Amino acid sequence: MLWLAATLFAAATALHRPQPEVLFALQPDSQGDFSPDKLAIEPVAMITKLPGPCPGCLKLRIDRPPEDLGKSEDHARDEFGASYFRPGRTYRVLDGGAEIGTVKVVKPTSLGCVSLAASVDVISRSNWDPSLLSVLAVGSMHLPPSSPGRRVPDDAEDKALREIAEHELRAKGVSASVLAKMEGGAGISTDLDHDGHRDLIGDFSVNDGKDQRRTYNLFLIAMGDESGGFRAEHVWYFTYLGDSAEEKNVVDTIDLDEDGTDEVVIRVHGYEGYEYEILKRAGNKWKSVYRGGGSGC
Repeated sequence: MLWLAATLFAAATALHRPQPEVLFALQPDSQGDFSPDKLAIEPVAMITKLPGPCPGCLKLRIDRPPEDLGKSEDHARDEFGASYFRPGRTYRVLDGGAEIGTVKVVKPTSLGCVSLAASVDVISRSNWDPSLLSVLAVGSMHLPPSSPGRRVPDDAEDKALREIAEHELRAKGVSASVLAKMEGGAGISTDLDHDGHRDLIGDFSVNDGKDQRRTYNLFLIAMGDESGGFRAEHVWYFTYLGDSAEEKNVVDTIDLDEDGTDEVVIRVHGYEGYEYEILKRAGNKWKSVYRGGGSGC
């Protein structure tokens, strides 16, 4: 009888142990035509919500998807596919954590030489611009109630972030003549900390036009204030020669740990592929709490 009691106790403990949920990125399916209706999901990270150090607060455990385990772990990828890429399985589509639609898995697909993804069909849309692909998808993951708050930055917001970018690049020694060729801009206008003020996220790039082509890349998070202005709160800078590129752009924002401030999900592009990064705000600073997933060769 003791072994039976122990077995039942272990089973009950397993049932009540927090289970990981998958955070997916939604993007075009590379095996189809480049169309808003030819979509795929790929795992960004495995998210487990655990009790935090205070009543009602949470802490996150963020793990890499099976693709990051290497070729020796093909069985893990197969198990992942059997569970999460089962044809007909549905996922909620999110924009800033707000539900805007539903997609249904069709079959596994590939977004690169090394890839873990599935093609999906859109089965419902609500306030979803079909050309908006930089969004996330989840299954039954609990998220705080949210209304769609993300929008395309207006001209004044884009100008404000460009001025911050120019200031940061000048501080790195980039000349005015090179700055005149700066590309990029504000990608998202949203309210990251839900204080009623718009916040901006964007990326910029400029190269010196010389034979070896030195490039300067910048990724920015700027928080809005009561005066209607913006202050740079996170600045990532990368410079390189030739094709040894690294650049970042925002995918979406989502309050994973339910503390009232969205985490920022980023796609980090390298020379032959990309991976994902998650930034979390602590005080007035943003720190990277995860990097992994993605596709490439």
